[in-house]
Order: sequence, then structure tokens, then C-alpha cells
Amino acid sequence: MTLAQHAHAIGVRSRLYGTPIGERAPLRVALVVPARVPAWLALFLAGMAGREWIGLDVVLVDSKVPAAAWRLPPDLRAYLAIERLRRRHSRADMLARVDVRACAQQHGLAPVAGPQDRARLRADLERLAPDLILLHGDRDLAAAVADCAPSGCWWIGGELSDPRSAALGLLAPMLDEDPATAIDLQLVFRAPDQVIALGGGNSATQAGSFGLQREQALHKLPILLLRGLREVHGGIIALPRGRLADLHLDDRGRRFAFGAGLRAFDVSLRNTLRWWRRIWKGGDAWFLAVRRAALPLDPALPEVGAVAALVAPAGRYWADPCIIRTEGGRRLLFAEEYGYRDSRGVIVCLELCADGSARRLGIALEESWHLSYPQVFEHAGTWYLTAESGAAQRACLYRAAGFPLCWERIGDLLSGRLCVDPTLHHHEGRWYLFANVSEGGGGDTCDELFLFVAEALAGPYLPHPLNPVVRDVRRSRPAGRLFTDHGRLIRPAQDCAPDYGAAIVFNEVLELSPTRYRERELARLPPSWMPGLWGCHTYSAIVGTEVIDARGHPAAGAPTVPVMHAPAVRDITTRLPIVTALVPVYNGERFLAEAIDSALAQTLRSVEIVVVDDGSTDASAAIADRYAALHPDRVRVVHQPNQGLPLARNAAIAAARGRYLALLDADDVWMPGHLAACVDVLERDPMIGLVHADAEDIDADGNPLPADDAPARWGSDSRDAYAAILLRRQHVVCPTAVFRRSVIENIGGFDPGFNRLGCEDRDLWLRIAEVAGVVYVAQLHARYRIHDANMSANSGRMWRARKLLVDKYAQRPRGRPLRRRARAAIDADLGHELARAPEP
Repeated sequence: MTLAQHAHAIGVRSRLYGTPIGERAPLRVALVVPARVPAWLALFLAGMAGREWIGLDVVLVDSKVPAAAWRLPPDLRAYLAIERLRRRHSRADMLARVDVRACAQQHGLAPVAGPQDRARLRADLERLAPDLILLHGDRDLAAAVADCAPSGCWWIGGELSDPRSAALGLLAPMLDEDPATAIDLQLVFRAPDQVIALGGGNSATQAGSFGLQREQALHKLPILLLRGLREVHGGIIALPRGRLADLHLDDRGRRFAFGAGLRAFDVSLRNTLRWWRRIWKGGDAWFLAVRRAALPLDPALPEVGAVAALVAPAGRYWADPCIIRTEGGRRLLFAEEYGYRDSRGVIVCLELCADGSARRLGIALEESWHLSYPQVFEHAGTWYLTAESGAAQRACLYRAAGFPLCWERIGDLLSGRLCVDPTLHHHEGRWYLFANVSEGGGGDTCDELFLFVAEALAGPYLPHPLNPVVRDVRRSRPAGRLFTDHGRLIRPAQDCAPDYGAAIVFNEVLELSPTRYRERELARLPPSWMPGLWGCHTYSAIVGTEVIDARGHPAAGAPTVPVMHAPAVRDITTRLPIVTALVPVYNGERFLAEAIDSALAQTLRSVEIVVVDDGSTDASAAIADRYAALHPDRVRVVHQPNQGLPLARNAAIAAARGRYLALLDADDVWMPGHLAACVDVLERDPMIGLVHADAEDIDADGNPLPADDAPARWGSDSRDAYAAILLRRQHVVCPTAVFRRSVIENIGGFDPGFNRLGCEDRDLWLRIAEVAGVVYVAQLHARYRIHDANMSANSGRMWRARKLLVDKYAQRPRGRPLRRRARAAIDADLGHELARAPEP
């Protein structure tokens, strides 16, 4: 089965568990609830819908749920009241009441209107013949119907639904200042006492707010309950026949006396202030620590010792290192480069040089979503890469199209899941994929480690039967590739209990097979190896060199690694181009060949040219096809009926394969070094979305036109690119514009609303300027041809386009404050135009 066939077979969401055990019939569950239920219970209902191993009936009853049976001292009641006020506007209130009927109908279920008396309810349940009853309501009612199902009735009471004191046992880890909180769902049978664990694990304690602490646990409840039902269906959990059991979270028998509320106030305040202090001091800063030593760290007793700091340029940080050694002996370091402005990461490649310095070679991987945690490895003579794509809910596999800076995506190892830090490991002929998955989609990506197995690198990756194989926030999330040390297989993990990426934990893998997994913790590496650090969460090593990322700033006086920027490689040969030239043409036979020749003559060789023939009636199509035949690896042609310039450019974007896109109309000409200079600027800073330069005006015969008295197209004082473009005081000349494809994938291409009017280019520049930087290069990069067929020659049409543009951006946040000036600028420019006319 190919990867594509596997993706089709499993749908849009990869399986996290194996198929149900044996050929068992679906587990029939009756959910007996009032019309309005806690939000977490509605999530549970949604989670049950569509699972092949479970059948669900929803029965509505008019039954009140008793309050939780906690006796609380007055100070604790006051603390909980304040917490409710703090969280009253939260969108993630798992105890908020929602209409269960709407939720059931949304998932194709028809709720049964239950009777008001117990006898008729029993009759309805006997007709439905459930294997198990889940009842949210009066406990006496639950006891009365428990024997209507072979597996009895599970009662959901106020301990899991009372907004005032539900799940109050979760307060204990906060008061004890324990960084981890055990969230364990249990079935409790009374007389005789019996407790059955349904599932659980350790999550990070939300010490700044009990409201957050409870939300975290309640968001996990639907998943824990589903896992319990799955084990009941599989026969793993054996239940007494026809008995009543209470569902609740294990509180370890903790009860609260006077003073617990005051203690909770103190803990919450101190942790909130600590969090704000860290943010104020730059708590999101990371850097890489390079350790060069003859002996590597001992995972059982790690001591870092002397390191040199590798720090990213201002406005960015480097994290998630993965170091490799090539066959030629080069030490290449792949890392996440995160930009503060756009809150997005790309994967960069640096080379560690023998003299102790480093060279930033450039961007290795960029997508329209956030990327991090690169893992680079060689298999069967080919280099591969995985990277975290949690924002896109997938784990992707890439293959080198031009090592080390060009990669092509060849498939998704996982899809439809919020998964982070995917780590591949080849062991005894099989591939194992480790990844932390937020099964409920609530962002709890540090708690549980899932394992998947495949016979081939490309998959399909099937879930391990013991999933999740680790359920502990203190050592679950991967922290780098697995490695061997003195015959032991070591899995680095993160301790995310005190904070995200607080420390690295080395675990020895004791068993790894398609059916077994077992590991034990060896040692913990805290960030105390350098003063002032708050965390470290990725470890990567080759012989003689180890790299650890660190959260914080290097200590004063710490040695640093000098970093140089390598210019864009001009003669690189790859299967994928670095730049795609977008060349729309409509009846441009007179100029098209010169435009294509200027693109082929670029000093940056990794360029593809996409010519879109927009229904030309002259020889333009034939000229384009001739170039495609002469240069099949560099020139491609798209033929379409005439649709107008914006749609022709969008067709070129759709066909483009390059990381960067460059505009080249059929009547314009590029200077040979244009793309190399622009790409070098874009490679230096991934927060830049658009680069442009100067152009020389030429006539139809290619002769330079005299410069007029107007100001430069882009003055050096244009500090606010957005305002300069909207007010039309500065100009981005189209044939000099080079921009990121990843930005276009997020904001969209050229707006068809400007078709056959003009200003579609200025509209795109404004949308780019809203999300990324705009950089002007004060050099001559292109020749801009002015002739009678230019769209800008029709002044009436251009004024209508400008009015449409200003009206559009007057409704947007950045354009709203400029709307009066922009409208005044239209009037002023129109007056200037009329004044220069022969007959004003």
C-alpha cells in the first residue's frame, strides 16, 4: 500500500490506536442526560460519534444533578469565587452548560425524549438494550436503572459538573507546589468498595490559576472516558454485572482546612508574577550551546561543562538543533529560526567550521505554517528530513532535492492530528515514529507520547497497541533523535512540568518492538549548566560535537560562536527551483523573447520560468512554446483563455514550484544580478515578505527615457512601507518585486476584483506589508517598458482602480487611520494630472 493509498484509507485523521480487538460487536452505550450538559460531556458525545467500535443512543431526562459533596472553609470559597470571576469570559469553560440536542443532531444522532418516571425509563432502556449506561443526573435514578445494562451504569455527578467545586482535588498539587498533576479517571463501586482505573497520566500543574488547572483536566476527561470504554469493549476491563459505579477524578483523599484558600491565593499570585517577570525579561529567547569535547555527555550522569553560545540575529532565535556529519566531513546544523514579528518558524542550515566559527547557509525549509524541530537523516544514500508541522495538523516527510538547502515534501506520516516533535528511528528493520499528540485537540501537546510502526520509511505508519506509550509530562515529549550509548538505546525527552522545555530527560529504551515498549528514566539535565537559564529542551550530537538549545540569554562573558551569512548560492542545481519567474503575456510577441532571455541570463541559476499565455491572438504562444522546447527543465508554459492580468498571474502562482516568486511582465527586462541580490535579502531574514528595487524606464524600442522631476519611486525615508504604498507616495515597480510563496499561500494571490482595472499589484503589496516586512534595494534591477499598451496609460481606469483600492483598505485595521489622507491623495493627484493636461 502506498502512502497516498494509506492516507485515503484512513481518511483525514490518522489512527492513534489499533483496530478493536477481535470481531466483537460494537459496544452499545446509552447516554442518559438532561437537555443541558457540561461542555466536556458534549465533547465526549462528539468524540463517540463516528467510531466504528461503539454505538450510541442519547436519552433525554429531566433530572437534577446534586452538588459536589465538598465542605469548604470560607477562605477557600472566596478564592474559588474569585477564580470564577477571572474565568467568566473564558471561551474554554468546560463546565459551561450547552444544549446536548444540538450537539447530538450535529453528529447525526437523534436524541430520544425520555419519560419522567423511572418505570418508563427502564422500559425505554430495555428496548434500546445498551451494554452500558452513562447517566448524568440524580444518583438514585442511576441506581434504579443500573441493572438494565450488562455492564451497569456509570454515574456522572456534581464532582465532575458543579461549577463551584468540581474536581477540587486538583487544587492539592497547586498547594503543594508540585510541578506535575496526576489526572486519573476512576470508577468507584460502593459496598463492597472497588476502584477501577479507566486512564490517566501526569500533566503540568497550572500553578497560577485553579481555573486553568481544572480546565486542563476537564478537557482531558472525554479522551480518558473514551479510552476506558475502549478497554471495556476489548475485554481488558472486566466490570461487575449490572452495578452502579461513580465516575470521578482521583483526589488522593485530600481534604481542605482553613488556610487552604489563603495558601492558594499566595501560590497563584507568586506564579503569575513569576510568569510576567520572565516575559518582561525576554523569557521567549533561545540560543544554541555548542559543546566540543572528546567524550560525549553521559546520559546517566550528564555534565555539560564548557560551551560556546550560537545566537541568532536580532528579532529571532534559534532552537531545536539537529547536527549531522556529511560524507565529506562537513558539520551541518539544522535548527528552527523563529521570528518574533510574524510568530513563525522556518528551518535554517548552519555549517560549523573548523576554526570555531559558523556560517548561516540559508533557509532549508519554509512552509506557509510554523515549522520547528527538524530531524535530518540519511537512508539508502538519500537525505530525508522531518519537521514539526503541528500548526498544519500533520507530520511531513521531506526528501533532499538539493542538499542541504532544498527539500521536497513527499508525503504525510500522520495527518489530521495536532502532533509535535515527530522523531523517526530505524530499529531491527522497522521504522518507529515517536510523536506527542493532543488527542483532544486542546493544546496539551506535552503530556502523552504516541508510537507508530511501519515496514518502510514512507509508511503506512500504524499505531502501536500500547498507545500512548508514555503518559507523563515530565518525560514524554521528544527532545531529539534516539542514540546509542555503550549498547543502550537512549531516548531524549523534555520535562515540561515546571514549564515548557524546562529540562532534558534521558530515558533508556528497554523494549522496542511492534507490540512492546518499555523505558526507564536515567537522568535529568536541568539548565543549571549556565547561570540565568530557564530551560533546555533539545539535544543532538555527532562525534566530537554536541548541541543543546537553551531558553534565556547567554551568561555575561560566555564564549560565543561568530556567525557569518553565506550569500545565495548562484550555481546550485536542484530538482526544485529556488525562484519562479511569473511571466503573463497577452499579445506580447514583440517583447516576450527579450523578457525570457533576461530571466534565463540570471546569475542565480536555480530559476524556473512559468509563462502564462492569456489567450494571445498573435505569436506569443508559439514563442513561449519554442523556449519551453529549448529549455524543458527551466521553462514551462500554461495556456488559458483570456482572463485578464490578475488571473493570469494567479495561474502562474498555482503552477510555481519555487520558494520565492518574481514578477516579470512580458514587456519588461531583468538585469542579470536581480534575483541573486533579492534572494540574498530574503534568505537573510525570513520575516521579510517582499523585496524590490529600482528600475529604468525605456520606450518600446528599448531606449532609456529621460527621468522626470518626480521623486524617486521609493525614497530612503519610506519607513512605513504600508503607508507609502497606500498613499501612492512611493512605488513598488512590478518587474523588481520578489516575494515569498509561503506568504502568498497565507494571504492569497492577486485580487480578481481589480481585473482589467489596475492596482492589483499595489493591493498585493499592501496585504504583504500587513503581515511581513518590505525591503527596498537601492540598485538598478530592471528595465520597465513604457508604451501605449501599458495599463497605466489609461488614466481614467487607473483612477477608478485607486478609488476601489482605498475603499477596500479603509475598512482594514491598518488602513482605517489613513483613509482620509488616502482619499485626499487621490484628489490631489487627479488635480495634478488635470493641470498638466493640454486643455485643463
